Amino acid sequence: MNIVEALRLPLSEDLSGFIALLHRLQVPCRVSEESGEQVLRVPAATAEQVRELYQRYPRGDGAVVAEQPARRGGGFLASLRRSPLTAAVLLLTMIAAA
Repeated sequence: MNIVEALRLPLSEDLSGFIALLHRLQVPCRVSEESGEQVLRVPAATAEQVRELYQRYPRGDGAVVAEQPARRGGGFLASLRRSPLTAAVLLLTMIAAA
């Protein structure tokens, strides 16, 4: 993977929102400081897209929300019902321990 410089910005520019957007979009990136400027490096294949994205969303896009996996609720008993083999092993362990 060839890494290239995509952006060079002054230190006063806050890149945190834009970097968060890149992370949500799963774009590998690295920011470093060189000669009093921030340098954003990305894979060469995505550099032009990152530049265009920065022009459109320099502060990141708060409306883009990463999908969160659905949480299963129900507690311990529901978990045992979903995993009958595990429940059987736990039951046998309790019987052997008694």
